[in-house]
Amino acid sequence: MSVFARRVGARNALYVLAVAAIAWLLQSEAVLLVGCSFVQYGIYLVVFHRRRVDDFERFVRDAVFFKGVSFGLLGACAWPVFTPDPLSLTLMAVGFGLSTWSASLLGRDRTYFAAELGLVEPKWVDRFPYGFIPHPMNVGSMIGLVGVGALPGFHDRWPWLVPAHLGLYGVHLAQEIADGCVRSAPGASTTPP
Repeated sequence: MSVFARRVGARNALYVLAVAAIAWLLQSEAVLLVGCSFVQYGIYLVVFHRRRVDDFERFVRDAVFFKGVSFGLLGACAWPVFTPDPLSLTLMAVGFGLSTWSASLLGRDRTYFAAELGLVEPKWVDRFPYGFIPHPMNVGSMIGLVGVGALPGFHDRWPWLVPAHLGLYGVHLAQEIADGCVRSAPGASTTPP
């Protein structure tokens, strides 16, 4: 399998190119942002809800690829209005740092629901930030996104972009919290259906 197939995938590349072409034809950055910024949330929500995936490696590849596209688009939107702002930069560093650190403690497979999918044994992580900050990956990403949205000029140009990201992170966070409540109920199974 080529590096391209492992990291991007032809289907994903064609999707992004098709959305970019439509955005170019319509002369609309918003089409590109709407079409490519939120795909990873759909991937997360569906897989977490269904508790099954046909190809775990492809699922991880697709989720990582579209998160990269999404964050690349955020960066492309932020760059033209970027002014060093201590509050924004602090929120981004703390938030995205917390999310990255949390993911590194879980490892790639557990970060991408391998335990929930029954592919690996569940593992309780009690090192900081786990046990101190609930759902630190999601919370960290949300803090970082607030930092992006707080960049001077960003909200004026794209007032809906960060709130849309935060709303979708919030939906997935609610999904994880509800799942934790169900799984911790007396007599509940800890294995996926």
